[in-house]
Amino acid sequence: MTPDTSERVAAGLALAWETNARAVGGTVERIDGLVLALTEVADPQLNVALVERAPEDPTAALRAAKRTFAEHGFRIGLDLPRGRHRDVERAAADLGMVVAVSRPGMAAQVSAMARASPPPGVEISTLSPEDDLEELWEIQASAFGMRPDVVRAYLGPSMLRAPGIDCFVARLNGRAVSSSLAIEVEGSVGVFGVATLPEARGRGIGTAITAVAVDSARDRADLAWLQASADGRRVYGQMGFEVVSDWDVWVLPPG
Repeated sequence: MTPDTSERVAAGLALAWETNARAVGGTVERIDGLVLALTEVADPQLNVALVERAPEDPTAALRAAKRTFAEHGFRIGLDLPRGRHRDVERAAADLGMVVAVSRPGMAAQVSAMARASPPPGVEISTLSPEDDLEELWEIQASAFGMRPDVVRAYLGPSMLRAPGIDCFVARLNGRAVSSSLAIEVEGSVGVFGVATLPEARGRGIGTAITAVAVDSARDRADLAWLQASADGRRVYGQMGFEVVSDWDVWVLPPG
């Protein structure tokens, strides 16, 4: 991997969040190099600001972004690759923001990755907007600890109708146990929302549902990327993903 890879991941993540926000009828606003992707769904982690280019005035840009978030009923949240925009980090700290979550950005060359090979008893299918999405919502709510109403508002039919977005569900002996989301942006594919119910883990289903998301764009994308949880990092590493950046989620504490 090269420094250009981390730049592509950063650009892809910003575009993916913009795609998400537009898909659910949310708000996208640009302020001096920042892109604000507000899904308007009542969960702070689904409303985020990212850096598209270095702001000319980071402090003013963040203050304006803070006002916009507040106008929509949210506290500002900023997803930032550590060390890439130090002036933005300083401005965030001066504004009283703190790092709440950190996670690695990982990437892999699609051509070097093995195609999906679901374990015995597992079938993986692509969801359509007309499908019953209750099973998807159950998986996502359980795996990520999200409220059911939040999951329904975010991963509804409008999301699945958006160009460049595909959603997958894995069934073990007929029961839906795992899901993932693929978002294609500018020749790359981002993998989101990889989730497996606790009782189905350790069987290779998470690996398979991730590989299916990559395979969905194999003919059009040369790079696959994602942000990994602590549990997922080892699995993704075994699939060929490498850490190319570290991401910090800056938030404004209550008060």
